Amino acid sequence: MAQIDPGELSRRDGYFLLTSLFVPRPIAFVGTCSESGNLNCAPFSFTAGVSSAPPILMVSIGDKGRGLKKDTLLNIEETGSITINIVDEDIMGAMHQSSSPYAPEISEFDEVGLTVRPSLKISAPGIAESPVTMEMKLREVIRLEDARVRLVLGEVLLYHIRDDVLRDGLVCAEAMKPVGRLGKDSYAVVREAIRLPQVK
Repeated sequence: MAQIDPGELSRRDGYFLLTSLFVPRPIAFVGTCSESGNLNCAPFSFTAGVSSAPPILMVSIGDKGRGLKKDTLLNIEETGSITINIVDEDIMGAMHQSSSPYAPEISEFDEVGLTVRPSLKISAPGIAESPVTMEMKLREVIRLEDARVRLVLGEVLLYHIRDDVLRDGLVCAEAMKPVGRLGKDSYAVVREAIRLPQVK
């Protein structure tokens, strides 16, 4: 078995190693809006649930370069609102394309052919083609200086869930076919769930 000291890897090599082994990772397809009305959507695969009551999710947003903030983070800090949209097999290609470095005034929605879902409680837009959209308010931004990332904590205010993926009040993974991120430009699609007996 290989032993690899992360301290001996370049930042780039360390990133590619970690993202190839910590898999599959959920993709937060984040929708935001600037104060001036520019719409943005971008995928992030360093994301996780933090708590269920209240429902809080975390998205890790790295620096744009030279310590500059990405458009997504700037919009969140300006408006205090964010949507997280679940990526399914149908919008996987559009999600991947939306990670291109578009200028702030360019809407990724228009560029990749996605439809805006107006939110009911916040200003940030949802993605109409997504099976699940969560409207969220910003709770906190935590800066990890040496990692050059900010952890964005958001609280869910409203769930939008497509009827065909609901089963007895819960989302069915096989019906939704969510996409997970693997290493580099590889992805996985959940088409089958393995159910184990409940532990007593």
